[in-house]
Amino acid sequence: MIRELLELNDVISAWEHCKSVMRKLNFDRLLYGRTHFASGDYLGDEQDFMILSSHVPEYFEEYVKSGEFRNSAFLLWSLDNIGLVSWSELPRLDFSERQVQQMMPSLEVNKKHGVTAGFTVSFSNHLPGQKSAASVCAAPGMTQVEVDSILSDVGRDLEIYWGVFDLKMHSFPFPMTERNLKPRQREELHWYARGKTVEAIGIIINLKATTVEKHFRVARETLDVATADQAVTSGFVLIICTLGSIVRLQSSLVDDVYKHRRKAPISFFSAKDALRLVQ
Repeated sequence: MIRELLELNDVISAWEHCKSVMRKLNFDRLLYGRTHFASGDYLGDEQDFMILSSHVPEYFEEYVKSGEFRNSAFLLWSLDNIGLVSWSELPRLDFSERQVQQMMPSLEVNKKHGVTAGFTVSFSNHLPGQKSAASVCAAPGMTQVEVDSILSDVGRDLEIYWGVFDLKMHSFPFPMTERNLKPRQREELHWYARGKTVEAIGIIINLKATTVEKHFRVARETLDVATADQAVTSGFVLIICTLGSIVRLQSSLVDDVYKHRRKAPISFFSAKDALRLVQ
């Protein structure tokens, strides 16, 4: 089944394969989320998320779109842990009193919709800012005891499958449709990432420097950032996605970025450095 997954060429096909595999084990309510802009306990803006769900729309609205998922117990667990964890482990997880109070509404939403038996998978993400995790809920009527019985038999296989699925998701362009930059803005950020000044960019693309500055201002507003450097860093993913390919940086290259990077205003690695490394 992993070979079949690896041969798929788009997000939808991979997601359908995942749903089919999980359904055979009576896990039919899945939630997978991924972001490139996490920082500590903050996952970034919802507009920058990639979320796949097989839950009913009512649950998705009440749990995900409302933002209630941010305070869920196993999402908090996933921020500091890697691997697969059964939901039966909830009473043994170490949370502060404040965190427990914050997660109560999310527990009530899950209880209301029968999302009470399953497991969570937290994935290893090697690039700064990346975070992905999956919530896998059993079919209605199944108990957590039945889920744990399945996990005792094939838990390791499930963890491996989900790990491969996550890697497969990372091989596809990251969809960020709600914050698309215009082609001219992407071109200008591209030149800025290569170290060109506003004046030089204007000469290259035959525009006045004041016009380039205006385009930068609009790009900052579109990406909801404060500086041109932040716009480049955020826009870097957009540029890659527009080209239809993803630059894969080995961990050694990422280390090299940090050794030679300038001080940046946010935690994500500098797109200027990334472009330099892949040239």
